[in-house]
Amino acid sequence: MVKITGPGSPPPPPSLDQSQGVEKTGGKEFADKIDKTTGPAAAQGAQSARSTAPTGQPLTGDLGARLERGEITADAAVDQVVEKVLDRAVGPDAPAQTRGEVETALRGALETDPNLAKKVKSLHD
Repeated sequence: MVKITGPGSPPPPPSLDQSQGVEKTGGKEFADKIDKTTGPAAAQGAQSARSTAPTGQPLTGDLGARLERGEITADAAVDQVVEKVLDRAVGPDAPAQTRGEVETALRGALETDPNLAKKVKSLHD
């Protein structure tokens, strides 16, 4: 499809071949870069990053054990996880408005996302 432009139209953007500072990568070089971001080592690093807090402690800590022992309710466990996620995502010193907006989004996801809602429901069973 060809676009017909009239007088005074801006010039077309440069092609990738004409762009300044664009690193061309192909063949083996490209495969090597992909290998560094995928594969078992990268997957292990990603899993570790998802399941631990910045201090290296698991995000949920001993909440599961405390819940099973009846020391806390399911709602209290969810509240504590939300607080930990907030601390990790936006930081404990983030403005109250920012924390409130992120918390609202998190709690909305806990209610509307089928997988998350199922997990929260299973805590109450």
